[in-house]
Amino acid sequence: MKVRSYLWAIVFLLLFTTACGLMKREKTKLLPPNFTMERIRDGYSLALGEAREWSPKAYLESVHATYRRDGEGWKISKASYTFVDKDKEMYIIVEISIKKEHLLITPPGRIGGKTSLVTTSHFHLENNRDETEALYRSIAILGDMIEKCGIEKVVIAGVSYAYQAWDVRFVNPQWITVSPLFIAEIYVNAETGEIVRKDISSIWKVCDTK
Repeated sequence: MKVRSYLWAIVFLLLFTTACGLMKREKTKLLPPNFTMERIRDGYSLALGEAREWSPKAYLESVHATYRRDGEGWKISKASYTFVDKDKEMYIIVEISIKKEHLLITPPGRIGGKTSLVTTSHFHLENNRDETEALYRSIAILGDMIEKCGIEKVVIAGVSYAYQAWDVRFVNPQWITVSPLFIAEIYVNAETGEIVRKDISSIWKVCDTK
C-alpha cells in the first residue's frame, strides 16, 4: 500500500509540474538604467517595444496610470499599457512600475467574452494632450476639497469608447463599503482638453465637513 501511495504521489507531482510548466506566466524585466517617467508618454516607447516583440501589429488600446501626492504636486508611480492585435483578437498588458523599478508583461489574453473589457479601439496617445493637463484641470475644479478629503491618489485612464478621453478618478482615502471608491470622476477630451463631464457629487457628501 505504501509503494502504491508513493507511486500515486510521484504521478501527481509529475502532472502538477508539467501543468505549471505549460501555464503562461507573467514576465518581469528591470527598467533600463537612468529610466525616468514623469508622464504616461515617457514610458510609451518602452512598452510599445515589448508589445511589438509579441506582435508587430500591436497598437495601443488604452492606458491606465496612478498618480500619488508628492509634496505640493503629483507624481506618477506606475502606468499600464494595453496593446491589441486586432487580427488575432488578442491583447497584452505592459506595466511600468517606478517604485518597483521593473516592467511587467502579462500573458496574452483574448478579446471578448464575459471577463474581457478590452476592445479593438485605438487610443492615440502620441497625438493627444498629456494626462497631466487633464489632471491639473480636474484638481482645479475640486479646489479645496482635495485638502478636505485628504486625497493622495488619482487614477487616470486613457480610453476611446465614444471619443478620445482622459478619465480622471480621485480615490477616496477613507473608502468603506458605504462610500464610493472614486469620490470624484472627471472626463476630459484628450484631443481638445475640454471638460466633457463631471461626476463630483460624491465628494461633497463624503468630504464636506461643514
